[in-house]
Amino acid sequence: LEYDSQVDLLGVKRSSVNFKLQQTYVKFKTKWDRTSLIVGNNSIPYGHNPNIDPVVSFMINPIKMDLGFAQDIGVFYKTPISKNLDIEVAVTSGGFLSKPVLVCNNLIVNDESQIDIAPVFKLGKYDYQGTWLVTSRIGSPTYKRNEFGLNLVAGHLTSTAIAKDISHIYRIGGDWVFKFRERIKLVNQVIVGETTS
Repeated sequence: LEYDSQVDLLGVKRSSVNFKLQQTYVKFKTKWDRTSLIVGNNSIPYGHNPNIDPVVSFMINPIKMDLGFAQDIGVFYKTPISKNLDIEVAVTSGGFLSKPVLVCNNLIVNDESQIDIAPVFKLGKYDYQGTWLVTSRIGSPTYKRNEFGLNLVAGHLTSTAIAKDISHIYRIGGDWVFKFRERIKLVNQVIVGETTS
């Protein structure tokens, strides 16, 4: 749920609400420790702490700024590859459902000229343009005090900067987290790569 309030050129204050699909998935757990399979709309395993939404938290995360979206619809797999290493792999749609499902405009109108402005309800327009995203992280399990990880990302995404443009992205990076008990975390992340459109 996103709330937006703005004033147009005529001085009319309008408010709107956008309903977005968030954390809607089916999770299959296995009898093996730390192994799971998720199908649906989930946080992308890109950078550290992908389950914390970077938009509403103080946790620095490159997902939203780099890709333009933090969650995507697809298949997510996590399993240990050794006692001290986990691997997370996701194959997703490249931001297909990152737009609002329902947009409600003009819910609250503060207009001194008494112009009658009716509320507008619109369903989101979705047209699949052949986008995809593959993300993976190999690193320490999250219960360790010192965590290290390697991130790899490749995709064919709709550009967030240019309308109706498709971008090819390639990223590689690392993260390091040091925990001071359960209260303070020191998080470091470096990611480099190329974007072509």
